[in-house]
Amino acid sequence: MSGNPRIKKKSYDDNSNDRYSRSDSRDNKSRSYKRSNSREKRSNKRSRSRSRDKNYNNDDSKLECRELFVGNVIAKNCTEEQVKQFLNQSMREAGLIVGDPNIDPIIKCRLNTKFCFIEFNNSANCNNGMILNGIPFMGALLRVGRPERFPGPHLPTKTWQEHMLSRQTLIPNNSSVPSMPLIPSNTLILDPNTRHYREIFIGNTNDEMTTQALSEFLSNLLINMCLTNINNNENPIVSIRHNGKFSFVECRTLEDAANLLNFNGVPFLNHSLRLNRPSKFESNNSYTFYNWEELLATWQNGQLKVQTAGPISRVLCISNMVNLNDLNDPFLYAELLEDTRMQCQRFGQVLSIIAPRYNPNLDSNLNKGVGKVFVCMSNEQDAIRALIELKGKKFDNSTVDVKFYSEVLFHNQNYHCDSLSAVITKQGPIAIEQLIPALATITKRV
Repeated sequence: MSGNPRIKKKSYDDNSNDRYSRSDSRDNKSRSYKRSNSREKRSNKRSRSRSRDKNYNNDDSKLECRELFVGNVIAKNCTEEQVKQFLNQSMREAGLIVGDPNIDPIIKCRLNTKFCFIEFNNSANCNNGMILNGIPFMGALLRVGRPERFPGPHLPTKTWQEHMLSRQTLIPNNSSVPSMPLIPSNTLILDPNTRHYREIFIGNTNDEMTTQALSEFLSNLLINMCLTNINNNENPIVSIRHNGKFSFVECRTLEDAANLLNFNGVPFLNHSLRLNRPSKFESNNSYTFYNWEELLATWQNGQLKVQTAGPISRVLCISNMVNLNDLNDPFLYAELLEDTRMQCQRFGQVLSIIAPRYNPNLDSNLNKGVGKVFVCMSNEQDAIRALIELKGKKFDNSTVDVKFYSEVLFHNQNYHCDSLSAVITKQGPIAIEQLIPALATITKRV
């Protein structure tokens, strides 16, 4: 028999249509999935775009906005507490703390082998913490930056060297210099026999650097880092002979010229200046000088401040913090003494404070202490701490200088003796005659 006629067998064409129908269904599902996936990608793209548009630099709620990565921590036996204390003190010294400067901005440090993560108390201090990039720490320059998970945007910031340079010289962005008139050379009594020893060669300059700009820049460096005994309103640089790619600087004193060598490598107008003695100069080669980065490190840890302060004692002599109005007005005079006492009491017990006032009945030499404040602390350690904190601070656009003072002279009410000038070297402060033995044959010197 031919079979049941009611049952219709599927033809080849029927199977083919069914197969096409299933294929169309799969294509529709694929197109639907692609459309869904495309919508999801567009949504994610818009979300990322909105994330980029938002500024997370001021977001205190997210940890990644209050955290920085610190690399190149290569010091052996270094602890988390040491890193945290060093960076907190560095920000305090550099004026980078937003809010109460007595509150540490860094609250936590997670130290690994050669890097760490530091957490700040708020995003504003974290933003300023970016300036710590390049700070010297235990023989290495730390690399400070945002962690990878920081959502952005990444804003440009200064390096530690750029910030400290602008802070020490009062030159914003290293692009302009403050106005300071040069002292005419004919008003200074200089020994022509010492001119060769008062000159410094400067290389890597350019035609954009004028003699006035160089003079003001170098003068501010010496004054603001307390490497000269010249007053703030005077210029330790006498003259400059500028010749395009190099210059010769004549300093006012032998010590100023020697101390200027510690600024070798200092950046100025996008150039790293090379400071050295002129050729055929003879000196004691057993003494070496710092370069700019090393000098910043010694200033930061307080070593340079103590080196430039003379023999350690309990008595501090504070200069460039008093004007005549403070001394002549009884109210301002009392306020000056009280403010100074409060500042110094943070570091220990203050035994006495003296701010000498002008006395017309005294010899002019005995009135040299006018304009200075003398503070006697209870012990030398407290005096050192107070000196490190106060030295280099700004007061009425002047740099406060602090030196140790003889206790014998202080108790004898003798306030007119100035500290002796010294040359700062890596081996410590030395007399200029130790550096240049040939000066022994010169009877007249500045």
